[in-house]
Amino acid sequence: MPETAKKNANIDVFTRTLTVEAFEDDQRVLFFALGAAGLFGGFSLLAFIAMRRRRALSDIDLIASWDAFRAPEKTAEVEQRPLEDNIMDGTEEVQTELDGLL
Repeated sequence: MPETAKKNANIDVFTRTLTVEAFEDDQRVLFFALGAAGLFGGFSLLAFIAMRRRRALSDIDLIASWDAFRAPEKTAEVEQRPLEDNIMDGTEEVQTELDGLL
């Protein structure tokens, strides 16, 4: 550009005032940290309870494996033979006597 064009140029400068508002600290980081700590604590508590329960069940299984504490095995019931002729079972005889007293 020639020198004369630079001298005759019109330059306009606009200025504008910008207002910047700083947001108040809304404690997002604190809430995030508390939430993360709460989740970690909750999962830790669940893991602790599960571990104690497994240990208790393993102790019970160990005790149950000892012969002294083993539950007796169920045996097959003996077949009842029919009684001869008119003979009554002893419990039935006692029951009929008690019914007669009432």
